[in-house]
Amino acid sequence: MRISVITPSYNAARDVRRALDSALGQTYPVHEIVVVDDGSKDDTAAIVASYGAPVRLIRQANQGASAARNNAAAAATGDWLAFLDADDAFTPDKLARQKEVVDRHPSVKLVYAGARLMKGGESIGTLRAFPSDKLWPALRYRSPILPSTVLLQRAAFLDAGGFDVTLPVAEDWDLWVRLVEAHSSSAFFGLDEIVTDYQVSDGSLSSDPIRLFDTKLGLIERRLLRGTRFLERAVWRRRILAFFCIDAAIALREKGDARAFEFAVRSMKTWPFADQVLPLRRYAVVLSMLKSRTLSRLRRATQASGSAGPSAGT
Repeated sequence: MRISVITPSYNAARDVRRALDSALGQTYPVHEIVVVDDGSKDDTAAIVASYGAPVRLIRQANQGASAARNNAAAAATGDWLAFLDADDAFTPDKLARQKEVVDRHPSVKLVYAGARLMKGGESIGTLRAFPSDKLWPALRYRSPILPSTVLLQRAAFLDAGGFDVTLPVAEDWDLWVRLVEAHSSSAFFGLDEIVTDYQVSDGSLSSDPIRLFDTKLGLIERRLLRGTRFLERAVWRRRILAFFCIDAAIALREKGDARAFEFAVRSMKTWPFADQVLPLRRYAVVLSMLKSRTLSRLRRATQASGSAGPSAGT
């Protein structure tokens, strides 16, 4: 198995050495590391070029991570692709453990795994690998797969058309759904091990709840209702939309955005029932928001009445 590591990079001079060193330090040696510098304005390209083989540098005008990954995959000479963002890092045996999976299960096209979530150099938690036997229909309403944990057959990636460069966010989710369409979820394998340090970034496009919500809306008809018809299609459309709404509500609440309650109410109106997609926890979230909203109104009313006081001369 020849594995090409695919690394898109933009102004990544601070982090890219750690990413490259983690790939070069694998117990199963990489075939190559293809880094696409996406129009960086810092020293990213110079740092990458200083490594030499098996690290390859491709430079392009700024087009975004999806185009960078696609261009790297097109130039790769390996038969498997391991995605590694420039601010993430592999654990030393990441590729060896995933190669073992492919050796045991030759029909597998994509192996994903768990990640350690990092922020400011500190671990803030872990994301375990979602069970692959439940991946569909779970992919209808969210993507539990982080790109930097993925090992993917290059031929399957190219046949699927790569990442959709028109999507500002959720482009990885869109690709996973297309791969399920082409190969079924049985071609996916979730390795229940932590294989990647994944950097959580506040400044990423996916951290904007409204923009992410709007992009996800476009995926409903385009991708997420595959295999459904008539009443089943209408039911899934509502369930997915309700999930997107409560997801946005929680994200907005964490940012202190008053629009959180509107999205929570919209979620309940769209699909008020509890099921495997929308569990009972959603009611607790909505009730908590309602309580906070009511208490806030009461405090404002009390402050307003107190500040008014008796008028002068009475």
